[in-house]
Amino acid sequence: MSSTLKLNYYNLLGIPADATPEEIRRAYHDAALQWHPDVNRDAEANEKFLLMKQAYETLSNPATRKAYDQELLENSEEPLLTEILYSRPHLSILDEPQLLYVLLSFAANPKVASAPAAPLNVCLVLDKSTSMQGVRMDTVKEAAIEMVRQLGPKDQISIIAFSDRAEVLVPSGRRMERSSMETQIKMMRASGGTEILQGLQAGYDEMVRFLSGSYINHLILITDGRTYGDEDQCLQLAERFAAQGIRITGMGIGTEWNDVFLDELTGKTGGASFFISRTGDIRSLLQEKFDALRHVFAERVSLNLKMSEGVNLISIYRIQPEPTVLSGNQPFRLGSIPKDSKLSILMEFSVRKVESETSRVKVAEGEVEVSLPFDALHPYKASIYLSRLTGSEVSANIPPRPIFQALSQINLYRMQERARQEAAAGKVQEASVRLQRLATELLSLGEVELAHTAIMEAERIQQTQMLSAEGEKRIKYGTRAFLLPSGAREADEP
Repeated sequence: MSSTLKLNYYNLLGIPADATPEEIRRAYHDAALQWHPDVNRDAEANEKFLLMKQAYETLSNPATRKAYDQELLENSEEPLLTEILYSRPHLSILDEPQLLYVLLSFAANPKVASAPAAPLNVCLVLDKSTSMQGVRMDTVKEAAIEMVRQLGPKDQISIIAFSDRAEVLVPSGRRMERSSMETQIKMMRASGGTEILQGLQAGYDEMVRFLSGSYINHLILITDGRTYGDEDQCLQLAERFAAQGIRITGMGIGTEWNDVFLDELTGKTGGASFFISRTGDIRSLLQEKFDALRHVFAERVSLNLKMSEGVNLISIYRIQPEPTVLSGNQPFRLGSIPKDSKLSILMEFSVRKVESETSRVKVAEGEVEVSLPFDALHPYKASIYLSRLTGSEVSANIPPRPIFQALSQINLYRMQERARQEAAAGKVQEASVRLQRLATELLSLGEVELAHTAIMEAERIQQTQMLSAEGEKRIKYGTRAFLLPSGAREADEP
């Protein structure tokens, strides 16, 4: 890479990457007033002025600017590549609020994505309460044993079994023979109630013993029941997990577990929850999770944003991997970045008004921070700057295709959320109508089975004034899966 490319002409002139010709000209004019040798006698003034002039000549010409942008991308030494896509080309000059959607994506720079896979520090926290007895318990045991058999020489694993108390089946760091681990798992028996705090606390204690930024630190909770009376303590403990850089994945079997609680618990750490409707899917879902952990490029991805005056962040969704609604509390814990795909989030902003004398609106600025397991001693940080030019005409209503597709899928998820809220509030008719509309949308997408579930729930709520636990979860997690880009969904299909 040439030395001029290292400087980055945009940063040199203090302008965004999508700066207009007028903004480029104005920035150069200001720089010339400051650094021209005729007005600045500083020893470095002439060199700085020449760099500013070179930057201006490159960026003011469309052809050389395009070539420079491509060279800048190809020669980037940054471990993380950032892409920002906006829903509209500009913000309209209006006295009323307008929405702006921003698709923010992070990907591994191909130059460093080939770094060796980081070893795992994984804890399996397995529900062994009475309701797990039988096929569920047998399947969980088989799945856990399969994971043990796939451990690498540097991997750390701990296994916790819990009901109303916790038992450490496999301690972290102890070099047990795999046959001994399997024996411990096979001896697990179902009994007692469900107290998730017991399992989480034991899992936390095991994981922090060998915690390292060079590992992928992850806890997987598998349960089929609700925890009572310790929810707040679980959420407080989740904050400690997050502070230590440990993500939590929650897997709920059947219909009796609390999905709202599990969403909040996992979301605090940048993780996600999953619905296992068929016991036989436990093994495949756990296998998928282990495979994903093997392909993590960056961990502990967090985003801090400061919104400009008059700008509000309405919602934030993780589109991939593991689509979910993200907590509105900062820092936003985004999860991990895979080696072979992107971490993408969609943010919905409301801009209160745009004055006529404003040429560019700063929407928000902040910083993303990530942990790179292959360089654990040096957390990577990058600035995020979101802005839009203004225009007197009203922007086109159709956003770029990736945002349009994401919004279409988010609308389905929002429809089921509204139906759940209406049902909980006793608004039976409104919930039923909304579910019928959702079914129509699903049918148009060819999702016949999920549409049938929505229709059945629309009829059920009219008869019983409530949704079924299974129907709620099928619709919620079914529509959440649509947040994944279509290409990613197709790639996941068997």
